[in-house]
Amino acid sequence: MRSPRVWPPVPRMQAKRALLFFVVFFGGCAAAQVASYVVPPARAGVPTQRWEYQCVSANTGVTEMANEHGREGWEMTSAAGAGGADKMVWCFKRPLP
Repeated sequence: MRSPRVWPPVPRMQAKRALLFFVVFFGGCAAAQVASYVVPPARAGVPTQRWEYQCVSANTGVTEMANEHGREGWEMTSAAGAGGADKMVWCFKRPLP
């Protein structure tokens, strides 16, 4: 006895991939819904932290300059060269009161 034919013919591997895709997709959707009930939103009701920024161009005495900024509550966030070794820019941030 022959099995019934499906039209258009779908290769077995392609059908397995489609089934796996749907199982993973709907599993992910279900997990996201469950997580929204279990995991509270981060920082709910807490105001967003605001920052003050300062960028300084310096090539010598960088360690002393960075230490001084650190004593004043600044945190270095980035350093970048602006076209050569003689044009370094150091950026700092600190929380606003």
